[in-house]
Amino acid sequence: MNAVIFHIARHKAKKAVEVELKSQGIRLTTFPYCDLKLRAKAYFDAHRAELVEQATQTVMRSPQLRKLHEREERQRLRAQVKTNAQTPSEPKSTTSALQISGAK
Repeated sequence: MNAVIFHIARHKAKKAVEVELKSQGIRLTTFPYCDLKLRAKAYFDAHRAELVEQATQTVMRSPQLRKLHEREERQRLRAQVKTNAQTPSEPKSTTSALQISGAK
């Protein structure tokens, strides 16, 4: 998943948890941030598909976010090509055919 989309999806999960807490009458300034992060992660895990879909739509509607998304994809593809090009090949044998046959 693209980092831009992932970040927006996680942000939407956090906002959803914040709305839920506010609807329960809990002030966010008094709620421990680590608990908010845990709830947001659980919400993200439970609603991942729909959050990613919403985030993708958000990215595609915004020219700045779309440009950032496309740049990140190009960088990812370049890194992948570079990694594939640097994959070492099988080592070549330095043993001659004469040595392999066991000549005396």
